[in-house]
Amino acid sequence: MRKVGNFVGHITKLQMFTNSKHKAAHEAIRKGEVDTAILLYTEALNEAPNDCDILSDRATAFLHKKDKLRSMTDFDKAVELDPNYSFRYAARAFAKQNFGDIDGAVEDYRIAVELDPDDAVAQNNLGMLLEQQGYKKEADERFARADKLSKMEDQLYDVIDDLER
Repeated sequence: MRKVGNFVGHITKLQMFTNSKHKAAHEAIRKGEVDTAILLYTEALNEAPNDCDILSDRATAFLHKKDKLRSMTDFDKAVELDPNYSFRYAARAFAKQNFGDIDGAVEDYRIAVELDPDDAVAQNNLGMLLEQQGYKKEADERFARADKLSKMEDQLYDVIDDLER
């Protein structure tokens, strides 16, 4: 299995929340309280019904519960409302993959990397699915791109760490 870097540590410092319920739901997820998080995300959506971030977060919570219908409904609405943000497609692709829809996952990862060719994780995940489907050459190209991007991310981590010190 391939491994690529990500910005989780630095992104969480920049996490923005739409409202207090959204923030509380995020805290519940971090504690593993998925049912509580779903309720809080739903309350957050009552205050901001078309907030793509809350929809994506609740979709992920439903994914944890293996609730395909609710997860995909929220991911689909988030993509519909925010069709030019690559992460929406990558997140939905990850869910589709987990629910066994490999072709749908490949389609969404392709859109994600078309919108953001520098997304190392999406490139890598697309490569893994293509490899699984027998498309070794294209998978290897995706892995090479992901590895290159990962090295660039590592260098960026070093710069960020230096700046933080």
